[in-house]
Amino acid sequence: MTDPHSDPHWYVMSRIGLLTLCADEADARESAGRFDKEWPDAAPHRAVQLVVVEDLDAMRQRMFQQGWDAGYAARDEE
Repeated sequence: MTDPHSDPHWYVMSRIGLLTLCADEADARESAGRFDKEWPDAAPHRAVQLVVVEDLDAMRQRMFQQGWDAGYAARDEE
């Protein structure tokens, strides 16, 4: 079985929940901006990665060990 953290897939997700598989993070970011213009009724579009629910606790622990708190990252940038 492939480790989902070593080979992550990037997607663009629309406001209405549609996903488009992308080549990599740069492709997902570029596509999200383009899709906002091409399909404004489904905007905003976001570049995202999916995480297996069972792996969530391990991912949160790694983030904590790296000193990153998802709950405060955006607020700290303001």
